[in-house]
Amino acid sequence: MGAEAWPSVIALIGVTVGGALSFAAQWVNHRAQDHQDNATRQEARRNERLSYLVTFLEVAQEAERTAMDQHLVRADEDEWRRRAGAVQDRLWAAQKTLHMLCQPAVAQSAHAFAQAVNHLLWHGPGAQSVRDFLHPTRNAFLDAARSDLERHAR
Repeated sequence: MGAEAWPSVIALIGVTVGGALSFAAQWVNHRAQDHQDNATRQEARRNERLSYLVTFLEVAQEAERTAMDQHLVRADEDEWRRRAGAVQDRLWAAQKTLHMLCQPAVAQSAHAFAQAVNHLLWHGPGAQSVRDFLHPTRNAFLDAARSDLERHAR
C-alpha cells in the first residue's frame, strides 16, 4: 500500500469509528427514552388503579352508612331502598372495574369485601358490630391493594 493510500484508509477508519459511535449513542439514547416512557406509563397505570381503589372504598363506605341507617336508625323504607339499590349498583360497578384493572388477588379480595358490604346492606351485621362484621374482608382487601401498589411503585 502506497503512502498516498494511507490518508484514505485513515479517513475510512475515522468515518467507520465515527458512524459506529454515533449509532451506539443513538441506540443508548433510544433505550433510555424507552425506559423513561415505560416508567411514565407504569406510574400512570398505578395512579389510575389507585384512583379506582379509592372510588371503591368510598362507595363501600357509603353502602356501610346506608346499611347503618336502615339497621340501626330505621330510616324511611322506600327512600332507604332507593338509596340502597343505587349504592349497591355503584359498589358492584366499582368492584368490576377493579376486576379489570388489578391483579387477581386485589380483584378477589374486592369481590369478597363487596359481598360482605352487600350482605350488611340488606341483612345487617347480625349479632356482630358493623366494624367486626366487615373487618376481615376490608383488611384483606386493603392488604392486597397495598401489596399491589407497592409492587408497581417506581
